[in-house]
Amino acid sequence: MRKPMLFVVGLCMLQFAGCASASRQSQIYPMSYDKTYQMAIDALSGLEDWRVIETDQLGGEIRLEKGGYFLPRRNAKVWVKRVDPFKTRVELYDDPASMRQGEFLDVIDQYVQSRRFTYPS
Repeated sequence: MRKPMLFVVGLCMLQFAGCASASRQSQIYPMSYDKTYQMAIDALSGLEDWRVIETDQLGGEIRLEKGGYFLPRRNAKVWVKRVDPFKTRVELYDDPASMRQGEFLDVIDQYVQSRRFTYPS
């Protein structure tokens, strides 16, 4: 009886501490890694109130930040991963309080769909 109760209490503590609050979503695009990575950065750079604060093309990471001086800071990470030479996955790891879940991927998807055939390779 004590072990299940300790487990539940431990999970509650992790949830309140923010350790269990990240969510993950992904989208696959039929494009090369470099093209997808650049399009993701361009799409995310146009988001209002969000700043691209760090990029690592070799690692596939794009970090974003919102807030600052008088507002609480929110962070999000977007990972771009090669599936095969002409297929790339974009994954979102975000704080659920930072933005409606999936909104980053919606922005990237709209940008990709509108420019996929005209964007330089």
